Amino acid sequence: MGRIIKINCKKVYESGNKFEKEAEVIEQTQKEITKIGEEIATIYQGEDGHNFQVSFNKHISAFDDIVEFLNDKAFILKGSALEHNGVDNNFNEKMKRRDIDE
Repeated sequence: MGRIIKINCKKVYESGNKFEKEAEVIEQTQKEITKIGEEIATIYQGEDGHNFQVSFNKHISAFDDIVEFLNDKAFILKGSALEHNGVDNNFNEKMKRRDIDE
């Protein structure tokens, strides 16, 4: 007999929501840092300023991968929770009908 895995669908779904919220926080922080970078660009000019901006923007865009990862995992968690919950509900209904038939 295989192992039985029981999950709390609500908690899994809430975990997906937390992942999405953290992704939003990172995106908002990226926007704020980008604005700071734009302000720095007006002060720090020339070739060194340009090189700094290229490097600065590259580091800021590196967070895109983290945001994408969090959103992907949130999608998986929430989708799995909904599917599992649906299966549980269907099984519950079948069991109720079975009790009535007997």
